[in-house]
Amino acid sequence: MSNATTFRFPDNTTRSLIDTAAQLVGMTRTAFMLAVSKEKAKKVIREHAAETEPLRLSAAASVDIAAALANPRPASPALKKLMKQYRTFTRKKCHSAN
Repeated sequence: MSNATTFRFPDNTTRSLIDTAAQLVGMTRTAFMLAVSKEKAKKVIREHAAETEPLRLSAAASVDIAAALANPRPASPALKKLMKQYRTFTRKKCHSAN
């Protein structure tokens, strides 16, 4: 059974770009395409896993977060300004949707 892969390029410019990159790293076009595809696949999986995996904290970090949530600092002037801008923006969006 063959594991042959055929790449179809939309144009010669794309093929030339890939060939040039492959040559620069001393690889064939196929080896380059497979290596790049594999790295991209790993990156996508890592990014997706970061979105779906639970956050793991040490016991000390858990205590720090719980303390910060139980006793939040007062809002700074910059945060108050930002919250006011957000409220104004969301009110405008809500009124324009009706």
